[in-house]
Amino acid sequence: MIEDGIVQLLYAQSGVTSLIGSAGIYPVLLPKDALGPPNPFVALTYQRVSEVTDNIFEANPRFNLKRSRFQFDAWGGGINGYSLARQLKRAVCAALLDFRGTLPDADSTMVRDVLPDTAMDLFEDGPRYFRKTFDLIVWYLEPR
Repeated sequence: MIEDGIVQLLYAQSGVTSLIGSAGIYPVLLPKDALGPPNPFVALTYQRVSEVTDNIFEANPRFNLKRSRFQFDAWGGGINGYSLARQLKRAVCAALLDFRGTLPDADSTMVRDVLPDTAMDLFEDGPRYFRKTFDLIVWYLEPR
């Protein structure tokens, strides 16, 4: 499954793991216990926002060509929370943008390209966390 491959690829990147420390990478929601203490904290959440199957590739009996939009949220808390979230976003983008190759998931998903899409800065006032939200478009082959 592509999500597993992306997460495994990110955990293999020292630029990412040096920032997330004991927090981590989570699907969809950031667990409350991931936010600390200790402060500051850094964590990453992800979700698949959309998926399209390219019909031109239907003649291939082994694979479907997919285009998925993944949304990532780089979270940072504490006095340097904004800077930490920005550093994590940069590390994730450095690992994924223009990636072409096989992911380390059980399906050995073959990625054709990873492209940037949208990005924005957000702030969660209640818990006072900074968040860098960014979307990446991933073109990949999914086994049938």
